Amino acid sequence: MRKSFLLFCAALLLFASAGLFGKTIAVNTAADLLALNTGSFVIEEGDTVEFAPGGVFDITGTPWKGIYENRGTIRGNGATVILDDLARVKYAGIFTDPFTGEDYESYRYYGFVFLSSGAIEDLSFRIAGSMSHLAPRDGGLKGDVPAMDEGSVVCVRNSGTITGCSVDGGNNSFGVYTANYGAITAHNSCVVSSCRVWGLTLSFPEEQGYQGFIAGTNLKDILGCCVHDCAIARARYAGGICGISAGRLQDCAAWDLYFRSDTAYSRIGGITGILNNNDLMRCCAFGLNLTGGDTGGIAGFGDSCGLYSCYAVCDSNEGNEAGGLFGYGYYATCTSCFLPSGVIPAGKIHETEFHYDNLPLGQFTDGTLLGALGDGWYKGPGGYPLPFEYDVNVPVAGVALDL
Repeated sequence: MRKSFLLFCAALLLFASAGLFGKTIAVNTAADLLALNTGSFVIEEGDTVEFAPGGVFDITGTPWKGIYENRGTIRGNGATVILDDLARVKYAGIFTDPFTGEDYESYRYYGFVFLSSGAIEDLSFRIAGSMSHLAPRDGGLKGDVPAMDEGSVVCVRNSGTITGCSVDGGNNSFGVYTANYGAITAHNSCVVSSCRVWGLTLSFPEEQGYQGFIAGTNLKDILGCCVHDCAIARARYAGGICGISAGRLQDCAAWDLYFRSDTAYSRIGGITGILNNNDLMRCCAFGLNLTGGDTGGIAGFGDSCGLYSCYAVCDSNEGNEAGGLFGYGYYATCTSCFLPSGVIPAGKIHETEFHYDNLPLGQFTDGTLLGALGDGWYKGPGGYPLPFEYDVNVPVAGVALDL
């Protein structure tokens, strides 16, 4: 019996040393959090970083160097991290453009986590100051994609799940110079759901890269996310939710956005700058002010794609090719979509099939559109329908927009 017990204990020790049980890293104080701030720390598979429920962790004054990789779980438990400095950390990796297949050296990353194949849950971030140093001019361009940074607040490259996270920009601005930028993740190849970003302005030294507030590039699923009171100066391929998407966008909303570009080659949309070879379902955008090349209430440019049960309202749409749904629709379709009276679905079309209804603007907020959209839509800000429940009583200060 004693021998069997000793063998059992030895097996337990062996499993523990192999990391099969995992360990919990408690974050109860700002000092606990800063202990992870090395730029090289790895959360191993099975490990959990556990934040104190509802805790507020103020790390302002300390540059955040980043958690290098998360293979386990970061469990926020409703905690908030307040920061004012994201350090740019050199990363000897390769950025592969997902649409051309061409490789570029990716000089630096910045974000709370660089790489995540695990889970990031219920963690909020509050930006306490503007960050102009994220837009260096110490690198070059190669072709149309800058051989430069990829940046985020939450996670640079996500191949796991990000759920219930938020970024409060605090009406601050980021000067960024990136191949990909998204406040939740720069590059998504798995699932981002129920995330929110507001009160943030992005300013680029020149028009380049894929720019969004949930993701820069989306290759898989973005579900139930929202963005509001945000702006981009010198946008190129830019959208409220993501800059470019070849994945699924569903149940997302964006409102009160200001995007500006001075080039005819920009593609700017309320939801995504470019929608490529995929469909977008039950999404909406309103309170949009768009200036650029191809500008659309939902997508700047749509290629071999479809919109289903969507609507958009632009306060101002001044693209070279401007439309209520698409700036340029190329082999694009829309079904059961809604636009204000007199608004056309696309500024430029090629082989399209559009099925949509025009409604008087007042019917977008008086309950008429809400009834027409059907189940799964709820009253949102100003009476505009949203594809998820939203507390319209939460006060939101308007973002300062000096574009």
